[in-house]
Amino acid sequence: MQTTLKKDRAEQQELARIYHANTFRLLGLKDPFFDIKSINTITADNNQRIRVIYFFESQLKAQVDIYLELTDFYYNFYEKKRILYRFRANPYYQEEYPVDETGAGKQHRVPFEELTEVVPPREPVYVRPQEYTPEKLVETKREALFDEQDDALDKMTIRTFACIVRGIPATKYKWLNELLSQPSTSYTK
Repeated sequence: MQTTLKKDRAEQQELARIYHANTFRLLGLKDPFFDIKSINTITADNNQRIRVIYFFESQLKAQVDIYLELTDFYYNFYEKKRILYRFRANPYYQEEYPVDETGAGKQHRVPFEELTEVVPPREPVYVRPQEYTPEKLVETKREALFDEQDDALDKMTIRTFACIVRGIPATKYKWLNELLSQPSTSYTK
């Protein structure tokens, strides 16, 4: 018989906070309300099984967005991808989320669908001015535009052709869209 030991909740919460620290930094959040929560499956009144998250009254009363990562009952992280979720503050939580008696006391039952996945913004790229002269910067941009693998001309779609002719950046090629977005300039001297 295999037994699973329950991990220390505070330790797992700190590990999760550290894991998501860069996302918080990119979002400009200095000290967000962060927690780990287990996801529960319950049978609703209409005999339908639904996934829910439980929140204490004090957590919802704070009226701030709550960031969380899901765990199982043993505080193992629920998803391999380590998704960060946000539950938006809801001033009507007392009317909208029923209270259930759980092993930890009275808690509000919030449907999993109320959570939104937090997509971290892209890290800005900083260039030290002394590394690039204007000529070097133009060359670097030119290299970046053409570093992707390109298809042969006979595989060009009508859509790609129309985008090129009309100057509309709506192709499936990122580099071509960037090129079409730039003002028309001549690179010959």
